[in-house]
Amino acid sequence: MQTPRTLYESIYKTLHRSAKELTEIADDCGLSANSLYRYSSQEDSTSFADLPLRRLLPIMNSTNNDTILDFLEMKRGRIAFRIPRVACTKLNDSEMVEHYQNVTIDAVKTLRQFLSNPTKKNYKYIEDALREVMQESASINKYVAKKACGQGDFFE
Repeated sequence: MQTPRTLYESIYKTLHRSAKELTEIADDCGLSANSLYRYSSQEDSTSFADLPLRRLLPIMNSTNNDTILDFLEMKRGRIAFRIPRVACTKLNDSEMVEHYQNVTIDAVKTLRQFLSNPTKKNYKYIEDALREVMQESASINKYVAKKACGQGDFFE
């Protein structure tokens, strides 16, 4: 998934590539559909001045789309990802370690491939591989924290 280059593009993608109709999103956010059309219209250069920041979270929640957040994070030189829920896993501790090692090794291989041949296709691969490592790290971190508190029994 490529991050939008402009705020307009991120708002447009959030509103117009949602499974919900614009009128449904507007109802969820307590806005008029006309306001949402204006926010996502490139012709109206004053739209962003009328878009209060407090409206962004309800829009993202209604559409279940984090494109706006991804854009803002990118502009700040940061990365955000959803911390995955730790589901009841059938993996024992050694299998979990092995899975994490495999994900990490795959990311290193993909990084080497990108560095030897820096194409857009390889960039996409490394971006996805690194995101998977971060998500797996977050999941394991959560599991380890619960296990350290004695809640590890709930996973088995």
